[in-house]
Amino acid sequence: IQPIKQPVDADHHQPASWCCYPDQPWTARSQHQAAHYRGGLAIFGGVGKKGQILSDAWSSSTGEFWGKLPCSTWIAASERAGHQVLMMEDGRTLVLGGLGNGRDMIRSRQLLLALENTEKGILEDKDVFHYLTRFVRAEPYHQILAIGESRRKRHEDAGLEGDFEAVLEDLDLTVMSAREILSRLDFGELAVKSLTAVELTSLCNAWMHGFDEASRLEVTSQILQPDNQDLASCPLTATMLLRALVPKGQSSSRSQAKRSRCELYEFVFQRCFQSHAAAKMQDVQEFQTLKEQGLVAACCELAYDALGRNSRSMKRQELEVVTASLGALAEPMQKLIRMATSDQLLLFEEIEDGTGLKFRYPSVQDYLAALHVWKLLLEGKGLPIWMIQENAAGTVSDAVASCAQFFCLQAHGREPLRKDLLAELRDGLGFLLQTMCRAGNAFAIRCLVGVASFAGRQQLM
Repeated sequence: IQPIKQPVDADHHQPASWCCYPDQPWTARSQHQAAHYRGGLAIFGGVGKKGQILSDAWSSSTGEFWGKLPCSTWIAASERAGHQVLMMEDGRTLVLGGLGNGRDMIRSRQLLLALENTEKGILEDKDVFHYLTRFVRAEPYHQILAIGESRRKRHEDAGLEGDFEAVLEDLDLTVMSAREILSRLDFGELAVKSLTAVELTSLCNAWMHGFDEASRLEVTSQILQPDNQDLASCPLTATMLLRALVPKGQSSSRSQAKRSRCELYEFVFQRCFQSHAAAKMQDVQEFQTLKEQGLVAACCELAYDALGRNSRSMKRQELEVVTASLGALAEPMQKLIRMATSDQLLLFEEIEDGTGLKFRYPSVQDYLAALHVWKLLLEGKGLPIWMIQENAAGTVSDAVASCAQFFCLQAHGREPLRKDLLAELRDGLGFLLQTMCRAGNAFAIRCLVGVASFAGRQQLM
């Protein structure tokens, strides 16, 4: 690239002068587009070497030095390949067509259904209910369905029009997600009928179109496992599970590598522990940033603390107590709570009365709590009492049993425990093995027994 610096007239043609800049920060690509941007050049989108759809955008004023453009403002235009760009006379730029994430763009756009000021009994209407059910099944990539009375109507009824206008002025539409905007305007999230086994099977078949029947059946059986119900019944997380098991663009002739349950949950967790927009884009860069800031460890501790109280929710007072107990390490927890309460993390949602938080997917809470148990165990702090003894009713709650199962599964591939530590934990590990025996989970038993040496295994059994 090289601009022509001297004027050219019809009688004197200046030869073009070109320079090649081979080492650039952006990925090699094809089917991308370039456009005039703020006196320089911008390139965006395209197909990478492995056939993946790229979503990044870069700009340069010289062609030699490039800077990355913000994902939040460019993603709608850049997440595609084979598109066209048209420069308008008034300075606007039109981006047309293309393919996004292996789908046509009309199916890869964020879908939003907002039903404002709706009568309370509308969901009992058969036609409306069937429409919403068909919508969810046909468009599994939607981000939010919302219903309720907006803040505007309530403020108008109360004579507080000015307050609502002030809220509108505070909304930054360039960076806020649709979900954040609706939350600020007091929309409530609509709980649509969960996906049934028939609908999930249909989704799996559509996702694995072209694969042999044996592969489809194997993936479908993993999706339909009862333990995965809270993830599989939600369209967004059901799609995440399918992405983990069958990445888009993978050859239908390639045999599928079966992921363990812990690997599936780690895949989903990394995509849920970030904003809704990042989760929808299947990008984990935001997750990596939060992990480096210590928020992942704080999230595991929060899951552990709530489960220790046999609770799926955390009141504000309880969050304050947890934070205060951390002392000098409280900063990551404080940031986590701020982000969760401001609806910046898909993994969390407010409890019904608005006085605290809860994990959107209970099984993910159990998975994270089990990770924290392993952390404490390897630090020499032993197993928590609530995990290795029956409750007052003489039983083990479903939540504790689920956490115990994840704890056993996470033992797979770990180094054997020291002989002295194993002797100290023998009774607790024995209780966990009994719990898994009652649940009939032979694989979890094999995983936990595997952390002991041969002699130790005999003692545990």
